[in-house]
Parts: sequence; structure tokens; C-alpha cells
Amino acid sequence: MASFRTLCLASIAVVVGGVPSAAQLSIAGNQLWRQGAAGILDVSDEGDRFGQALAAGDFNGDGWDDLAIGALGENDSRGIVNVIYGSHGGLTSGGNQLWEQGVGGIDGNAEPNDRFGVAVASGDLNGDGYGDLIIGASGEDGSRGVVHAIYGSADGLAAQGNQAWRQGDNGIGDRAEGDDAFGFSLAVGDFNADGFDDVAVGAPSEDSSRGLVVMIFGSAGGLISDGHQRWREGEDELQGNGESGDLFGYELAAGDFNGDGFDDLAAGTPGEDSTRGAVHIIYGAGGGLTAAGNVRLQEGERGTPGTARDGNGFGEVIAAGDFNSNGYDDLAISALGHAVGRGQVTVVPGSAGGPRGAAGFRWVQSFLGRPSEAGNRFGSALAAGDFNADGVVDLAIGVRGEDGNRGVVHTLHGSGDGLIPHSGQGPQVFAQGADGLLDSAEESDDFGFMLAAGNFGADPAADLAVGAPGEDNSGGVVHVLFGASSVPFPVVSAVVGGGLSNPPIAAASYNSIVSVFGENFVATSAGVLPPGTTQQGAATIMNGVCVEMSGRRVPLFAVTPRQINLQAALVPETDAVRIEVVVNCGQPNALRSAPFDLPIAPATPEFFFFLFNPDGVNPIAAVHEPSGVLVGAPDLISGTTFEPARPGDVVTVYLTGLGATTPLWEPGQFPAGPSTADLPVSITIGGMDVEVLYAGVTPGFFGLYQASFGIPSDAQAGDLPVRITAGEAATPAGGFLTVAR
Repeated sequence: MASFRTLCLASIAVVVGGVPSAAQLSIAGNQLWRQGAAGILDVSDEGDRFGQALAAGDFNGDGWDDLAIGALGENDSRGIVNVIYGSHGGLTSGGNQLWEQGVGGIDGNAEPNDRFGVAVASGDLNGDGYGDLIIGASGEDGSRGVVHAIYGSADGLAAQGNQAWRQGDNGIGDRAEGDDAFGFSLAVGDFNADGFDDVAVGAPSEDSSRGLVVMIFGSAGGLISDGHQRWREGEDELQGNGESGDLFGYELAAGDFNGDGFDDLAAGTPGEDSTRGAVHIIYGAGGGLTAAGNVRLQEGERGTPGTARDGNGFGEVIAAGDFNSNGYDDLAISALGHAVGRGQVTVVPGSAGGPRGAAGFRWVQSFLGRPSEAGNRFGSALAAGDFNADGVVDLAIGVRGEDGNRGVVHTLHGSGDGLIPHSGQGPQVFAQGADGLLDSAEESDDFGFMLAAGNFGADPAADLAVGAPGEDNSGGVVHVLFGASSVPFPVVSAVVGGGLSNPPIAAASYNSIVSVFGENFVATSAGVLPPGTTQQGAATIMNGVCVEMSGRRVPLFAVTPRQINLQAALVPETDAVRIEVVVNCGQPNALRSAPFDLPIAPATPEFFFFLFNPDGVNPIAAVHEPSGVLVGAPDLISGTTFEPARPGDVVTVYLTGLGATTPLWEPGQFPAGPSTADLPVSITIGGMDVEVLYAGVTPGFFGLYQASFGIPSDAQAGDLPVRITAGEAATPAGGFLTVAR
């Protein structure tokens, strides 16, 4: 067997890619969606109310959020839900779906006034990595109500295994009665921190509108009745007194308000105390929600800002997000009836002890540069998302009643001090037809009636979907505004084999070396970032940058602002891998690139080239055995002496991508000895078959392979093409070895 020698390897950088420079939600590239237009299923009819309910979730696991849109008024209020899928370029009509009761395998029968789609929410209920869709139909069966769960997959949402949950079924909730409106509101969170999302369902009309919330827990098999919970104001050890008209559970939101790792539930009760309103906080725990320490927030009580007045409706709309980036979710709470319907939003920060009302702050529309007018309903919708990707959650606020119900949307930007109205470019306010936003504003459009934040594509920043269900005589439309990074996020533009062949090998194999190209592979954190290593000692963090392949950090060779060389961390049976570059790796302000999907093959053999010719014809370097003399073209590496190979010589060439070996070494593990490629390897030089003396890993170097063979005694002199085949894959044409007599 040939001896094992090594050759110092290098690669040539190619610069591509770019990153946006805007710093908040942008009009640029905004989208407008309506039924029956641009490839979206169904037809827009008066009264459909398309966009009255919105939810974002990644239903096909491609790294981009998708948008579920409820049209509860469709077909005599039977209701439907449209799903539009995200992509690198934003939402796209391709593969959009239409869901309705009793159609396509979905449980139930569509009947007038079922209001399927009155509420929608998303979460991973079975822990399979795909978002699932939860749909409320509060009008079902005389407004008894039902909740549907449709599960995600690699192909998107699928009817297989869908579920319908009703009160009284499997002991869930109370006995179903007319006008309970079970499913009117929904919230999703992991309230018992078991890795499966759970669903809180509001039935605000239960028991003469006292209200009820039912908790259904997720599991590996999806939602299950085991351990379900029922919560009522003034009962079940919750504070307050359940009274007719309180509407407990009218609105729901999930967030970790005390930072203990369990999601907590906020339940709006806008009818409380003659519609003064209240919000209840029920904390998560290992067994699910617990009454221990539950809190009731009301204006003017326990330091909460404001004065409770009849008609305020405090708690009619709520949202959760960490607006000051201190690790505790905060609560934004609307009181739409405040000051004759002008509306206000109160932000109550979280803490180790839960929401702190005394530290809250009230926002009214006049604080944002527009007059507060009666009937504007400032806070008619709320959505939390990091719209400028600075690591702090921002808040979007709908004002559906503005200007004769034309409607506008404001944004407040998160900071270390909490929400602020400016983000370097002044206050943001959006209206249909203004400053390039699509469509035109008309009375009763209800722009801002509903909001949803999600990363639908184009930039790592969160994007905003805005429902205008009153548009076109309540046919309804949905606008999408895209966020833009305020800091230079890493951008991956290409991932190819480390040898830089032309054309490049756009795939990886087990333990192969690949090059990631793009922009902004530079840490922005001050100070020294800790290095990371694999268990075997290979670096996984360089210059504050790491790379994840399907969530696993990989060994790195080199990191520059526009190129990263790494070893693929795969299992032999993998078919594809998702690559993400993370700068400020391991830090609170980590910045993550958009995911890049790379195909995986059993082998991707490729030589390392030290000269890069556009035509792809390049000399390869080799080592003479056993002398160790460098073999190749004389000018192969500047300042290094190479000699041509001669017939009869045994040489070793270095490459990557021969795939799995025996014994098999883990990514980042330094092989202690020879390890032979599992796939059959053959070699030709100058078109002549040669005997393969060794093909496998290079001992002492992770990710590096070598192949040793003899130059045929009758080989011709000249630059002879070398081709190495592993299984069905071969090195790209163009590599040659210089041979002389």
C-alpha cells in the first residue's frame, strides 16, 4: 500500500450575493392577495370577508412561513380557509390550497353560518418539524362550535389524520350547548414544555357569555384528550367572578411572561365589569396550565396604567412579544372602546414574577403623529414580529376605523427600553394606495382589521400580513409588507464542492468538503467570541461564525466575509440537507441566514485546484510515493517546486467526496489510520485504466480523501486527463496530471 502523505490545500474565493439595507417594514415589493386573482383558488364574492382571520406557519418545513387566511363569510357563512405558501421571493400562488368542512377528507359538513375560519392559528402539534393549522368554526351546530386540526408535511398541509374537536367529545370542556361559540378564539403554545405545541380554545359565549377556555395538549400523535383542562373565571381557582356577559376567553395569546421555559396563557375578558374589561394570566407548568399565582390585569388596578371605564373593553385584542429583549415576553392589550372608540394599547412588561402592570405604558394614536378620533379603534389588531431583524420584537397596530373604516396600520419598534415610535427613519404608518402600497383606500375596507407576522420570504426579517376584509363589498383582500434587516444578515448565495470545478458540483456527500459563498459572514459582536469544537476537537466556530446543516454545527476550515469552507456533517443515508450560516454564533444577538437546501449524493468526487481556469481545465497536484516529491505542472503553486510524473511512478492525488468509508469516521473526527471508501473506485489517466492501490480517507485530516495509483509504463507524455469514479459519480472533466518521459 502507498504511504500516507499530505499536501497543503487552498481554494479560490468567488464573490457573489448581496443584502438589503432598509431597516423596517417596506412598501417595496408589497403584495396584494384576493380570491380568484393571481392563481388563488375560489372566487371573491360579496360578504366573503377574506382576510378577517390570519395565521403564519411553516406548513411544509421549507424554512419560509406560509399564510392561512380565513374567509368566514364564504358561501352563506359556511366559511373557508385559503393557504398561500412562502418562498425565497415571498408568498407565491403556486400550490395554494383551499380548505372547507366536508371537502377533500376534512371532517364535518359545511352548513350555513358555521363560520369555518373565524379563527386560525399555527403550531407544531405533533413535533414532526412541520407547522400544523388549527381552524375555529364557532358557528357549527347552532354555534356550539368546533375546532379542526390539519397537519403539515413536506408537501404542505394534508387532510390525512385531520381532527375535529367539540365540547363534550372525549370529555373535552363542558357539554356543548347552542351559542357557546367554541373555537371563536385560539392560541398555540407549549404550555407544559414537552416539545409538542398545545391549543387553547376560547368559548366566550359559554354559560350566558360568562366564557370558558379549554386546553387540548399536543403529543407525538397530534392533539389528544388526555390531560385536557377547563378554565373559567371565578372557578378553577382563577381570580374574579364569572358573570353573564364577561366573555372570558374572547381573545387568547401565548407567551412566556415569567421566563421559566413554559408558555403561559393570556385570556382577554372584555365584558368584565360592565365592559370595562380584564386580562387573566394563567401560568404554564410541567402538568400544563396551573392556577398557582394566576393574575388578573385591569386598568387602574395594581398599578396598571389607565382608568377602567364602562365600554373600554380592555382585553378585546391582545398580543405577546419580548419588546425590550430582556428574556420575558410582554403583553400588548387593546381597549378599543377607550375615549368614545378612539382606542388605546397598553403594554405590560414581563418579569421573573410575570407581567408587571405598574411598569406598563399606554399608547394612543396621537403619540404616533396622527389624531386620535372617535371610532378609530386604535389597536383593533395587534401582531408581534421582528420587522427590522435587530433581535428585538416590534409591534404592529391596526386601526380599522380610521377615516370612515378605510383603516391604517402603525408600527412601534422594539428596543432595550421597550417600544418606541421611531426606527431611524421616522414613524411608520401604512394605508392602502399611499406611498406605493397596492390598491386604494375606500370607506369600509377595514384595512388593519387583522394582522399576522411571519417570515414569508425575501429577508430574514419578519413580514406583516394585513387583512382588509371589508374591501370590495366585504369580498376582502390581504396585503403583505416585507421586513428588511437593519443589520447585515449573512446571505448564502451558493454552496458548491470545495474543489471549485467548472461547472461546480452543487451537492455534497458524507464528510465531503464544500464551500459556502455569499455576503456578511462577519461577526458584529464586540469582544472575543468563544471558539466551538466538535467532540473530536475540530473547530465549529471561527471568527464568531458557525454553519448548521439541518440544525447540526459542522467542522470549519476557514471563514472569510464571503466564503466559508467546511466539512459536510451528514449521515450516509441523507438525501438533502438545509444549510444556515450564523454570525455572532452562540450569542444573544446571533444573526441567521435564510436556509439554503443542498442536494446530497452517495459520492461527489472532486479534485482540489490551485489554478482556476474558466474553461474548467486545471492541473492537479500529486505526491510521488515513497519519496514525497511534489508532482504536477511546474507553475502549479507559486514558489513551490513540482516535477512531472513519469511512467511507472506511484502517485497519490488528493480529493474530496468519496463518501462513506470503512471504518466510518464522524464529521470533525481525525482518522487515526487508513479507512477505505465503501463505493467501488476506479481511475483512468490519459484514457487508460489503472490499478487503484488505495482510495479512502487521509489519516490525520478530517474531510480529506486520497487515491494512490501507478502511472502506466506505456503512458504518453503530456498533460493527461485524470478521472476518478466512485460508484456512479466521477470527478468533473478538466483535471490533468503532467507526465514526462
